[in-house]
Amino acid sequence: MHNCPPIDRERPANSCYNQSLTGTTTMRVPHQHPHTEMTDTWAFYDRQAAQYAEATLSQSMERWLSPFTARLPARAPVVDLGCGAGRDLKFLRAAGFAAVGLDRSEPLARIAGRHSNAPVVVGDLRCVPFADSVFAGAWAAASLLHLPRPLIAIALAEAYRVLRSGSVLFVSVKHGRGVIRDRSGRFFTLFELDELRAALIAAGFRPLDMTLSEPDSVETNRGTGRWISCLATRT
Repeated sequence: MHNCPPIDRERPANSCYNQSLTGTTTMRVPHQHPHTEMTDTWAFYDRQAAQYAEATLSQSMERWLSPFTARLPARAPVVDLGCGAGRDLKFLRAAGFAAVGLDRSEPLARIAGRHSNAPVVVGDLRCVPFADSVFAGAWAAASLLHLPRPLIAIALAEAYRVLRSGSVLFVSVKHGRGVIRDRSGRFFTLFELDELRAALIAAGFRPLDMTLSEPDSVETNRGTGRWISCLATRT
């Protein structure tokens, strides 16, 4: 059995906890009520899980994983919030951390569990099914951006809740203004640098290192093709 921080059974039963999925390392929790902006995005990841995994597992986030893990104690408990196919979760597990993933998509969660050999919870960023102050680090690469802007504050509050004082958070989001949908129908909330900094501070985090990448695509529909990446600490 993999070591996994305890599911918080005191969280509201209608939104956070259900039974384990048998025969896998994946555990399922019910989701919050969907918003129309998110249903197409969820459907994409459920429908295209295998293709998405093939497209992303070879990409490297070591540029940020290295400074993130450097701030963690040895064998520390870490949560990958929106773990996708398990690329970064595998890195964290291989580095010796007690890593657990969380993703909204059950097909992706199953892939992530197999790829990373780590436990993966099927659940919602707006109601993370773990007890207070159990993690030393939270990794949220390209996950919060699929929530409408008002709900990102809720997800950041949940990250704050499950993290210990002084622990580390990584967040990456697309740079730009407003919101966009890509050709697949996925929804993205875009951020300016100051906007993301303000959101993190409002949630109780202190940004340490925030960078804006070079464009990875042409600018379209208010998106710049650039990414904001940020390391922060929980106050």
